[in-house]
Amino acid sequence: MSELSVQDRPTQSAPTLNAELEAVKLLISQLKITEGIGDEENDDELIADMVEGQTQLYEAIGLVIERIHADDTLVEGMKLAEARIEARRKRFADRNERRKFAIANALQLAKKPKFEHPLVTISRRNAPPHSEVLAEHELPAKYWKLKDPEVDKRLLLADLKAAELAGEKISGAILIKGEQITAWSWS
Repeated sequence: MSELSVQDRPTQSAPTLNAELEAVKLLISQLKITEGIGDEENDDELIADMVEGQTQLYEAIGLVIERIHADDTLVEGMKLAEARIEARRKRFADRNERRKFAIANALQLAKKPKFEHPLVTISRRNAPPHSEVLAEHELPAKYWKLKDPEVDKRLLLADLKAAELAGEKISGAILIKGEQITAWSWS
């Protein structure tokens, strides 16, 4: 965790300090919800370790930002590990398909309809016909399935804004207004 020097901290008046103290309290209560305090999987003392000793918003947010950065790093590492595991799973599955194909070819060449082994019994038979697409772009339209309907969120947002101005509502949706953080620049 990085320590902030006195000159790095903004100066505050008494009303600003009161507002910041309330903001710190709000931050703590929201973090207790988002961190899942009380869940078996989460550390019940996380908030106390992170923020509860803080009375200044600047330091409290700084501690939360450091936690976000640590979790983002973990998420990226997990994504890489998942990608490696998925690639490995695919290699194993593909290799087994090639092995099964080789066995089927060998049994066909040997004219053996059945092969028994302690782990498995393999039987050959004529497979039902199936199709294989060689060039999708050449297929006539009747062979294409339409995609399941999906909500056009841009149109919905525009209509929700217009409905709000007209004092109307759209059943099944609401317009949410608020602020969000628009950029993270890690140093």
